[in-house]
Amino acid sequence: MIKVSVAVISYNHEKFIAQALESILSQKTDFQFEVVVGEDCSPDKTREIITEYQRKHPDIIRTEFPEKNKGARQNFIRTINACQGEFIAIIDGDDYWTSPHKLQRQVDFFESNPDCTICSHAFRWLTPDGESKAVFPPGRKQKYTYEDLLSRYTFMHSGSTMFRRSAFKGFPQWFRDETLIIGDWPFYVMMGENGKIGYLDEVMVCYRIHEGGVWSTMGNISQAKLNIQTREFVRPHLKPAYDKHIAKYLASQYLYLAQLYRHNENWREARKYFKKSLQTNVLTGGISHYKDLLYTMLYLWSPRYLETLRSKLLPGS
Repeated sequence: MIKVSVAVISYNHEKFIAQALESILSQKTDFQFEVVVGEDCSPDKTREIITEYQRKHPDIIRTEFPEKNKGARQNFIRTINACQGEFIAIIDGDDYWTSPHKLQRQVDFFESNPDCTICSHAFRWLTPDGESKAVFPPGRKQKYTYEDLLSRYTFMHSGSTMFRRSAFKGFPQWFRDETLIIGDWPFYVMMGENGKIGYLDEVMVCYRIHEGGVWSTMGNISQAKLNIQTREFVRPHLKPAYDKHIAKYLASQYLYLAQLYRHNENWREARKYFKKSLQTNVLTGGISHYKDLLYTMLYLWSPRYLETLRSKLLPGS
């Protein structure tokens, strides 16, 4: 019986897919695992490389090769649906795992924590010029709640996640909507509603930032707006009791946008998003990030005064 299915989502990953597959094949486990690679008709040599790996490891690697390009969402759905394991781990074809014990560690965690439906761990991002940084979730708790997932920014990276297949009830129609651009957080929402989110405080995946990456090439403002759009899209499909948690996240993102626009000296947009943050905070029944709100309010409505005050208090700044 297959314990773990590794779903590899790949498109235009000619330069990276070999390292991704090698990092999976190097996993040391006391159970059987399979690798299901979904490749979406890349114009480069990604499919050829995957085919060669499948030829060398026919007992481990299976391929999902559509005849025509289906798009990122359909490629993801097709690949996940093809997985047969008790647990499903996900990795994009341009990332790679940095620990040969990743799968074993996560399965061991699940076996000891039946209340968890998701398990993740810390990750490291890597730029083309070699800059690298480890990223840890807020609080670094052993377990996070569904409310944490809804009210905080996305603190899991797709290459760090593993899910219980028993918690997967199929893809709802709203998830198949192509206007939903971000797919990872909505998928976590689907999988996390009936359990807790486990966390292993260890860096075991490298997230590669490169010019072909859709998310990593966006600016901060575009990323924030897309995060807001995604939450607003998913919001109607959740139970009403969770609405205030989504609102809490939206309030923080509106404030973040206000600060980004303030930094760019776009005062009109900055004030607009500050007001949206304050209004959304009120709707949640409480004010979060109140210190940031106060500082931003003073800065936006009295920028010259604050600059003068700062220059007096911090001469030479």
